[in-house]
Amino acid sequence: MIGEDTTHRAVPDPEARAMLDGLVRERGLQRFAYFLVSGEGRFLPNGIEVTSGHVLDATGRVYRFWTDWDSDRNQVSFRVWKVATTNPRWDRNREYQGARAAVGLT
Repeated sequence: MIGEDTTHRAVPDPEARAMLDGLVRERGLQRFAYFLVSGEGRFLPNGIEVTSGHVLDATGRVYRFWTDWDSDRNQVSFRVWKVATTNPRWDRNREYQGARAAVGLT
């Protein structure tokens, strides 16, 4: 289950959140939360803004992502999806701490 409070704050648009949730689940994650998510000011053909940010899973692993449009498949995809090194400064970041709580790490 996704940490709804953290998810709503990090990705407030329900349609964008549903899109991201689907992409993340395709990567095999079931329990996760977003943090440090931002819109990039460019919109995909489906009308949803290109988004970048981080996903935290229930094991504590962090993934960096950036959405884009896959014109070959005519659908949204991740342009970037990679494991990210945890930043010590995140220990003081409210969004990161909220994501940790949402996935049961605190």
